[in-house]
Amino acid sequence: PEDIIRDIKVMEGGYQMETAIPLTYIEELLGEDWQSIRVNVWAGDVDGKNAQEIYGFQPAWRDKDTRVGSGTFFRQE
Repeated sequence: PEDIIRDIKVMEGGYQMETAIPLTYIEELLGEDWQSIRVNVWAGDVDGKNAQEIYGFQPAWRDKDTRVGSGTFFRQE
């Protein structure tokens, strides 16, 4: 969605990324009474030799190394 805010800065040795997802978007997907949301964040690094490495915030949900609840955020009143 257009109202998701993304900011990426290239830094020495890598980069820094910040993302803000509006609660209105989460409520559109899950309803007003949502209690949790699971987010999967991945970044790809192409080294110029057609090799690609993938880096994740948490183990992929479908990966054999996944952990129950990884990447899950809970609503607090």
